[in-house]
Amino acid sequence: MSSWFSALAEAALGGAAPEGAGTKFRLGEIVDYFSATQASWIPAKVVAVNANGTFDLDCKPGVPPEKIRRCATDSGVAGSAPLLFQTGDLVEYLSATQNEWIPATVVSVNPSGTYHLDCKPEVVPARVRARSQSDGPSEFLPGSQAFAGPAKVKASPVAELEAPVQLLKVQRSGSKWNYEVCPEGAQALERHGSRRISVVSVCGLYRTGKSFLLNLLLERVQKGLPPFQVGGTTKACTEGLWLWGSADPEDEQSPLLAFMDCEGFGSTDSDRTRDAQLLTLCALLSSVLVLNTKGTLNEGIFNSLALTCRFAEHMEERGQEANRPALLWVLRDFVLELRDAAGNQMSPDEYLEQALHAAPLALAGGTLDQARAGPAQEVRQSLLQFFSHRNCTTLVQPAIEEAQLQNLNELPYKSLRGEFRAGVEAMRTQLVATCHLNPKTVGGQPLGCTTFVALMRQLVGAMNNSKQLSVKGAWDAVQHTTCGKLGDELRAVASQVLKALAAGQKLPDGAQLPMTDEALRAFFRDQRHKLKFQWDEQAVGDEEVRKEYWQELKEALAREEMLARQQNSRLADQQLAAALKLWQEWLDDALGTSEEGERIAADLGLLMERMPATPLTRAAR
Repeated sequence: MSSWFSALAEAALGGAAPEGAGTKFRLGEIVDYFSATQASWIPAKVVAVNANGTFDLDCKPGVPPEKIRRCATDSGVAGSAPLLFQTGDLVEYLSATQNEWIPATVVSVNPSGTYHLDCKPEVVPARVRARSQSDGPSEFLPGSQAFAGPAKVKASPVAELEAPVQLLKVQRSGSKWNYEVCPEGAQALERHGSRRISVVSVCGLYRTGKSFLLNLLLERVQKGLPPFQVGGTTKACTEGLWLWGSADPEDEQSPLLAFMDCEGFGSTDSDRTRDAQLLTLCALLSSVLVLNTKGTLNEGIFNSLALTCRFAEHMEERGQEANRPALLWVLRDFVLELRDAAGNQMSPDEYLEQALHAAPLALAGGTLDQARAGPAQEVRQSLLQFFSHRNCTTLVQPAIEEAQLQNLNELPYKSLRGEFRAGVEAMRTQLVATCHLNPKTVGGQPLGCTTFVALMRQLVGAMNNSKQLSVKGAWDAVQHTTCGKLGDELRAVASQVLKALAAGQKLPDGAQLPMTDEALRAFFRDQRHKLKFQWDEQAVGDEEVRKEYWQELKEALAREEMLARQQNSRLADQQLAAALKLWQEWLDDALGTSEEGERIAADLGLLMERMPATPLTRAAR
C-alpha cells in the first residue's frame, strides 16, 4: 500500500517538485515571507508548490507569491547559507508555533545544510542564532543570522484554549451507557463559527502514556505548561472525550486544529461496548486517528484491541467511505530493529502492513490456535477494511531511568532522550501538515466548527438510541436542521424589517413608505442580496439541500414583500388623499393666500414624486 500519510506529509514538508510547475520559487528554497502579524519580512522555507500558484511555507500554507521574495542574504537553498554553529553549540531557534526565539542546542549539522536541534530536526540556518546573553529578546533581521540591538519580536496571539475542556461525558444509565455532548466543549468549538476544522483523535489502551503523548503533540511539555492529568492506576485518567484546539489568527482560511483525547480502553470502569462506541465515534469525527500502543505489533496487542476495534457492529457501512480518517499507529517504547525475513531493513509503515497481513497464529503441530488467532485476525481485518490510509511511527522510551519513567509528567522537556524528542517533533510536524491540507469533510463538503458540533450531536444521539452510526444519516439530519434553522432566523430578521417598513417607520438607511415602485423594488433587491450573502456564509450541506431551503426562504419573503407592496399603496392613497383635501380646501377658501397655495402645491408635488404608480393614477381621476 502506498504510504499516504507519509506522502502527504512529504508534499506538505518538501518533496519532489511537480512537473511543469514553472514557478519562480523552488521547493526547499529559503525565502522571505511578509508576515502581517509581525509587520515585517521573516525567513521561511518553501515546503510545497500548489497548483493554484500559491506556496506552502514552513510557517504558513497557501501563501500568494506577492507576499514572498527571495532572501537577500543567500541564494535560496538550505545549504547555501553559512553554517555558523557546530554540534553542542547553545543557540536560539525562531519557533513558528510560539512565534518567538526559544533556547536550543545543536545536536548535529545535517549534510543538507540544516541543523538538527534538540527541539526540532532539519532547521534552516535563517531560523537559528547565537544564544542571547541579555534577558530580553533581540530584534530579528529577516533572512540573516545577524541581530541589531535589543527589541521585541511581535508575538502572535494564537487562539488556543486556556485549559482542556470536556467535549463528551459518559455515564451509566441502568444497563446502558449514556453519552452527552458537554456545553462547554461544544461552545469552545462553536465560537469559531464556520471556520473549517481538522481533528486528531488520540486513542489507545489505558496506562500506555496516551495523554502524555497528547501533551507532547500539543507542545504543552515543551512550553512548560500544565499538562493533562496523567496517572498510573487501573482507572482511566481521561473520561469521555476532552478537547484542545488552536487556530492561526493571521490566516482565517486555515482550519482549526483540534486534538481530542479519548479515554483509555480496557479500564476497570469501562466495558467493551463503551470502548468500541467511543473508538468508532472518534474514527468518524477525525481527520487522523492516532492509535497509541506500547511495544511491538504481536498477537497480544491485536488481542487486546479485539473488544474495541469492532467498527462493523457500531457503524452502517454504506456511504461511509468518503468520511474515513487516516490511521497513524504510534508504537511507544519501541526497541526492535525493523528487518524483514530476508534481513532487509523495513520502514515503520512496511512493518505495520506486514503485521496487518500476517497469517493466523499456528500451534507447534501446525494447527490453528483459534482461541488466540480468531480475535486478532478480526482486529486486523477491521483495521484493513476501515482505514484505507495507514501509517506507523515508532518512539523509543522517553527516559532511561525507572524513576524518571514513573514521573514523566514532572520532567522538563530537555531531560527527555534526544531520540525521543526528535521522533515526537517529526510526528507532530507530519500531523499538523496533514491536517492543514485535509480538513474534515463529509460528502466532499468541508465542515465548519459549528457544523462539526451538530454532526457530533447527531452521532451521539444515535449511540444513545442503540443505533448504528451513520455519517450519511447524521449529515442529512445536520444539513436539513441547520438550513431550516438558518432560514427561519433570516426570515425573522427580514420580516421584522418589512413590518417596521409597513408600519410607516423610517428605517436606519432612510427607507420609509410610501415610495415609488422602483425604489421599493430596489429596497427588496438590496435586502435579498444581504440575506443571500448571509445565507452563502452560514448555510451548510449539499448544494441541492441549500438550494431547496433558499428557495423556501425566497418564497416566504415574496409573501412578506407582497404585503409590503399592498401597504405601500394604502399609505400612498391615504397621504395623497390628505394632500388633495388640503388643496381642495384652499381652492374653496376665498380668503386663501397665493403663498399658502404655492406651499400646498409644492408639498403635493414633492409627495407625488415618491408615490407608486397605481395610487397616482387613482388620485388623478
